[in-house]
Amino acid sequence: MCDKELRSDKKWCYDCKNYYTTTFCGYNASHCRIHGSLDMDQKERHPDITANTCKDYDFKGTHWYNK
Repeated sequence: MCDKELRSDKKWCYDCKNYYTTTFCGYNASHCRIHGSLDMDQKERHPDITANTCKDYDFKGTHWYNK
C-alpha cells in the first residue's frame, strides 16, 4: 500500500465502529455488524474498498495503520 493512499481521504472498514474480526482455525474473518461478512464475496464487499461507499460508515477515531 502506498503512502499516498494512506494519507488520502480514503475510508477503511478497519476504522469503522461496526468492523470486527473473528478467528477460526487460524484464519481471521472480517465482519460488519450491519452488513455481515466482508469475506463472502470480496469483489463486492472487501474491507479495503467497501467503506468508501458505505452509508453506515462510522469512524471510530483512529486509523488502523496508526496503531
